[in-house]
Amino acid sequence: MIAAALLFAVAAFAADDGCDIALRPAATLLLPYFEVDLKSPQGSATQTLFTIQNTSRLPQIAHVTLWTDWGFAALDFNIFLPGYDVQGINLYDILVHATIVSTSGMSSNASVPSNPTAGSQPARNNENPKISITFCSSLPGTFPKPLLQDLQQIFTIGRSAGNAIPCPAQIGGAHTNAIGYATIDVMSSCNTSLPSQPQYWDQILYDNVLTGDYQQITPLGGRLAAHGGPLVHIRAVAEGTTLPHTFYEQWAPKMSDRRQPLPSVFAPRYVSGGPSGFRTRVTLWREATPPASRCSDYSANSTIPFVDVVRFDEHENAAVPSGCIIVCPTVVGTPATISVPAESALFPVASTSGDVGGWLYLNLGSQGWVISSMLAEQIDPVDVAAPALVDGCTPAPKPGAQVGPSP
Repeated sequence: MIAAALLFAVAAFAADDGCDIALRPAATLLLPYFEVDLKSPQGSATQTLFTIQNTSRLPQIAHVTLWTDWGFAALDFNIFLPGYDVQGINLYDILVHATIVSTSGMSSNASVPSNPTAGSQPARNNENPKISITFCSSLPGTFPKPLLQDLQQIFTIGRSAGNAIPCPAQIGGAHTNAIGYATIDVMSSCNTSLPSQPQYWDQILYDNVLTGDYQQITPLGGRLAAHGGPLVHIRAVAEGTTLPHTFYEQWAPKMSDRRQPLPSVFAPRYVSGGPSGFRTRVTLWREATPPASRCSDYSANSTIPFVDVVRFDEHENAAVPSGCIIVCPTVVGTPATISVPAESALFPVASTSGDVGGWLYLNLGSQGWVISSMLAEQIDPVDVAAPALVDGCTPAPKPGAQVGPSP
């Protein structure tokens, strides 16, 4: 009885101290997937928008990074948020018009005070708060055309034009539309650092103050359909809290980001078929691996394998990838972010039961996020975050392990 009570107390402590992702103000926000049609007029183009909110009375600086679908940090910019402010961003404006956000809509951006939150501000900014004032007085509105050309190529064909981003290797996938993901971190000052640079981790803060959401606009049946939901809210845990790993573990020295880790095993629902023509798209975000030394190392993030993937229909029939008996050693993989139909070859072929619905067991093996987007003819999609079968602190099950939630 004592042992059981002790185990329960340990489990409760772990969950309370950062293992469970919840929809609460956070220090980092994740947009798991974005897609933008760069060639169509804005009134008819596929595009992604997102919004950042400052839920505190203190001013905050949100540092946004746009990543390719192979995990290359291509562009970063700062958004200054006065207390209780909200700021919307349309990625079509950024990737087509080279316009990030107008500084005219940001109040008091020329006199940004240093955030006085105890224990959060790096010492050098407490000593010299003018650092924040200097950099935030010139927040980005537009950026040069050569950089725009690089970004358009990086997010579509996966290669830089060689203007402002001198990386000659393939650093993203090739697709018609611009595809990638975004992270938003609360920072101590406006800066031009990337998470791939050591100085980034000297400026990151731990204030859980940001919330946000996204909207995806997509042509559907001759009209534009809109769907969306909350961004992934990743909280910073209290100093001294021990986590087995963190969200930015592969980038931040000694896990200094203190961000909650994301889960690795998910159970998204799908519906495909029926008289109403139901369809489902599955959006996957995967943890990317930093390059060992060269730009060419990003190719490792082009096909990140699953550990296990199983399709269940509505009669509990299980389907596994072709050629698998118990353990599947060569399961197909995905880029760091992708959105595909539920009928995609990434997943096992459905059974012959005739069921139009079911669910997928996805053991990603490392941090991830999964969203099901369900739609039908003349009905806008609905985005649903997939249930996680483990928390972020629980290791992914071994290949071939019993399907089910963690204890």
